[in-house]
Parts: sequence; C-alpha cells; structure tokens
Amino acid sequence: EQRASAGLLITEGATISKQGSGWHHAPGIYTVEQTEAWKAVASAVHAKGGKIACQLWHLGRQCSSLVTGQPIVSASDIPIKGETRGKD
Repeated sequence: EQRASAGLLITEGATISKQGSGWHHAPGIYTVEQTEAWKAVASAVHAKGGKIACQLWHLGRQCSSLVTGQPIVSASDIPIKGETRGKD
C-alpha cells in the first residue's frame, strides 16, 4: 500500500499455469485461490488511488519438470544448458 500512489505498479512475474513454472512457491495466477489473492492486492492498490498490472509469465524452456511434474512446453525444443534443481 505504501507505493500505491507511485503511478503504475507492475507485479513480479506470475506464472499462467503450473506447467509454465520453474521453481517451487513461485507466484502464479492460474488457480481460483491465486486469482482471489491477486484481487485483494489489486483492491488495496486501487483503494489508495493507484494502478496495478500483473506481469504474466511462462518460463518456456526454462520450466522444470522436476518442479511441475509435467512435460515442458515451449516454442523451442532446443535444450537449455546448465543445471535444473528439484525440490530443496
């Protein structure tokens, strides 16, 4: 609420599906519970006269099946080099 009057607030990236996530406990906006939580945030900002936009996010090839338990969906089938971490 302290920044609500600063102009347009843009949220951190919120994943649009479980399959589009890359780590545990990342913010999302694909369940009813998540949507309701974001509504409360938006309402608080609006109550202070502010504007807010939710940055929608899908990690593409950076998604992790170790995290989501689902196959990776991406515009590219070229693997990413490096490590993928599972549950910590």
